[in-house]
Amino acid sequence: MKDKKDKIKLKKSAVVTFILSLISIAMCVVYFVAVYPMLGFFVNNMPDVNDGESVLSEGESIVDMSSLYINVDLSESGDNSDDKGNQGETTDKNQSQGSSSQGGSGSSGGSSIPTVPDPIVKGVSKISGKNLYFEPDAYNVLVLGQDNSSGLMDTIMIISICDRLNTVQVASIARDAYVPYSRSVVDALNAKGYGRSVGIYKINASAFVGSYVVKYKGGKFSNSGINFMCSVLQQILPNSNCDIDEYIYMNEDGFLDIIDVVGGITVNVTEDIYNGNGKLVWKKGPNYMNAKQCLGYVSARYRFSESGRVSSSGDPYRKANQLSFMRDFAAQIITVENIPRIPDIMKSLTKNVWHSFNTVSDITKYSDIAMKFAKNQYSMKMYVVNGKSINPLGDGASYVNLMG
Repeated sequence: MKDKKDKIKLKKSAVVTFILSLISIAMCVVYFVAVYPMLGFFVNNMPDVNDGESVLSEGESIVDMSSLYINVDLSESGDNSDDKGNQGETTDKNQSQGSSSQGGSGSSGGSSIPTVPDPIVKGVSKISGKNLYFEPDAYNVLVLGQDNSSGLMDTIMIISICDRLNTVQVASIARDAYVPYSRSVVDALNAKGYGRSVGIYKINASAFVGSYVVKYKGGKFSNSGINFMCSVLQQILPNSNCDIDEYIYMNEDGFLDIIDVVGGITVNVTEDIYNGNGKLVWKKGPNYMNAKQCLGYVSARYRFSESGRVSSSGDPYRKANQLSFMRDFAAQIITVENIPRIPDIMKSLTKNVWHSFNTVSDITKYSDIAMKFAKNQYSMKMYVVNGKSINPLGDGASYVNLMG
């Protein structure tokens, strides 16, 4: 009888051990499938290079809007060696080429470029910065795309989500936007040898200025360059309510990673697109694109026909296509079926994508927003934010006044 009871106890013990083992295995699986990726995601803030004292006093303005139409004194008080000028020169290595196509004219190989209006991108409006407005109670996410060759932020978007109105606004800011820096910032640029660097007064160079030149101490994020850019945006777009709540920053490799993990995108191309040799690359309408093709599409600023180069507005043309691409991407990826894939997607966002989401509540909030978007509960408006061309410095760069 005793032996029978002992056998029953052993069986129960074995069953309990087996169940506990299953629970342990399940917890390990949950950890590596969901928790571990999330922990990696949470610690992925953009690293900072700011290791010195700021040149600005606490609370000092970094922009002087009153000087917008006044030529900036670029007189140098510091060394202007080649190594110090590289960042600014890279800034407009390609941008100055784009300026020749502004207004639909220019030259290529000595021949005249035919004037062909940019295609109309459905759902994308072009507005001045003075007309950009976000709801005061909206969540504003700054999305930055870095050009690998120059290190500059050539994609600058603000995604504004208003739960109260069930709206999503996406505003793409012109990278050529002129930043009328305050005297303190101008002096710092001159002292560091960057005052004459071509294009250094553009918004796409502002993160570099904030980290390497000003060593900005304001803002709520851990990266001084991003904090500086956020402050610049708020001050050069004073009507917009563009107080930034979160940021996402990626380089070209990060963009490729995201497209790879979702298996490519079908993009609604707005016109027949040719390469420089007159070969048709994409026909107007839906086109499936892999990661590299997507990168080529959203990076293109120049237009070609079968017979050669045609006119393009340059950066605004590219911005409109980027917004159209983002709409296609969101429609295909942010779906009810894909929400459970968030852990897999998060794994791909820890190497070349940085962000400010640090808590589970952040992820929960934006996952809820994604679910509402997937259920078509939000309406979307998309804007290319540009302005009038100006020449405040006479440095050969293409600048625009967003408030003009």
